[in-house]
Amino acid sequence: MATYFTLLTKTGQALLATANATGAPVQLTHMAVGDGNGVEITPQESQTALIREVWRGSLNSLDEDTENPGWIKAEAVIPESQGGFTIREVGLFDTNGLLVAVGNLPSSYKPQLAEGSAKTFYMRMRVSIGNANSVTLLIDPSVILAPRSYVDVEVGKVRTDLDALSDAVETHIDDHANPHETTASQVGAEPAGAVAAHDADEESHADIRALIAGMSGARYETLPVGAGAMIPSRTNGATAGVDETATYKLTEEYMSFGNAADTSAEFSCKLPENWDRGTVKVRIHWRPAGGTAGQVVGFQVAAGVSGDGDTLDRALGEAVTVSDAARAGLGNEEHATAASTALTVGGIMAAGKRLHFKITRDYDYAVGGAALAAAALLLGIEIQYRTSGSVAAWI
Repeated sequence: MATYFTLLTKTGQALLATANATGAPVQLTHMAVGDGNGVEITPQESQTALIREVWRGSLNSLDEDTENPGWIKAEAVIPESQGGFTIREVGLFDTNGLLVAVGNLPSSYKPQLAEGSAKTFYMRMRVSIGNANSVTLLIDPSVILAPRSYVDVEVGKVRTDLDALSDAVETHIDDHANPHETTASQVGAEPAGAVAAHDADEESHADIRALIAGMSGARYETLPVGAGAMIPSRTNGATAGVDETATYKLTEEYMSFGNAADTSAEFSCKLPENWDRGTVKVRIHWRPAGGTAGQVVGFQVAAGVSGDGDTLDRALGEAVTVSDAARAGLGNEEHATAASTALTVGGIMAAGKRLHFKITRDYDYAVGGAALAAAALLLGIEIQYRTSGSVAAWI
């Protein structure tokens, strides 16, 4: 039998039997999660409540699972403002507050904003019920939240439509003959020569031109760099290492920054040519090798550019600091800092230049809590940059 699974409770089985007999579906309204009172749990049909509930919220959606006939798929969203607990169990409840289905899952810590690391959790629960018509969703539309994947798809559709509209409007504006089937005399317009002169005037169609200009706002892209692409600094360097998870044997490289002195790691890369050569932001992925939950770690990140003819022994730009607090999962849980402030890249910007990044752990950093009393294992870094409008062809 699988370690993690969902099942109908005896209450849920009775409700579905009644629904199948009467044709009146069970109305599911809420999902709840619990911490299992600190231990992993095994779902039981006899349960009427979670072992220890820590959060409950309205369902966001309820659909038939198209990949698994006879199964339903329920979703709920735990917002950034809620957290400070570990999730080990999940349950579905009907309009009367009865536990219809229960399941377990691997321990997942949900931080809250006050801890310095905010995350939105999208909970999805699949349950086998035999007949998807036997359940229905009774939902409060005021609390519906869209998953980011759904929003990204829908925004992409809108942007595609806007790009097409922009092209069509530009073509219309540039076509000074304006070949409409309706004649100028039918609408009392000026002679064709006057219309052409109007369209040629740069101040004409100011509202449409402003709309098109607004569609071309700033766009950003992100470049991830793993610890395996980094090297320890020759002076006060971090220590490169490789680790394997206990159960699933997943191998991952890291850079270990100790807690006795400042240590550093470095890497070079070349951002895509559509980088606007302005400031960038970074976010670090890491995990603690020990210590205590709530202890903090601080990293300083600096960068500079060099290219053909530049001096390699050069000063980098001013460093920015990113920090994070260790959670209860410690070394068995990946941590990600919030985005840094704007990082100014040192050196003279020009096309084709290479970036060099240096990451240093401030070993006694203690803003917001005591300094982490263990090594901090850096797993990777994300670099977000703003793009420019075009890329010149190589010659």
